[in-house]
Amino acid sequence: MIELSTTTSSTVVTVSGDLDVSERGHFPDVVARVNELRRPQLVVDLCRADFVDTSGAWFLVSLAERTQSRHGVSVLRGADDRSLYVLDVIGALHLFQVDEHHFCEDTLSGTGTSALDGAGMDI
Repeated sequence: MIELSTTTSSTVVTVSGDLDVSERGHFPDVVARVNELRRPQLVVDLCRADFVDTSGAWFLVSLAERTQSRHGVSVLRGADDRSLYVLDVIGALHLFQVDEHHFCEDTLSGTGTSALDGAGMDI
């Protein structure tokens, strides 16, 4: 699932579950909506993402490129090593600032985990 939320300066894209080819049908609508919101910062929250394949990575690239075209900044938070690897392999990791200090809440236990240890609109 992909959820959008906003602040005055950011659009936050929160991914839950798999960001893969099965979600591909939602990608164009999300990209269009993020582009319409025109916030200077895009935050992609992958704390609850289980898996990102290359189609999911290219979706993230399209979000980052649109943000960059408006002179904005794209931030990845909660990205695990596998997700970072996929973005690195396709040559796109440079499009993102990686927030290595973000603390992901563990939704099952109520505790948090380090990102390098995972009021919105559902899409």
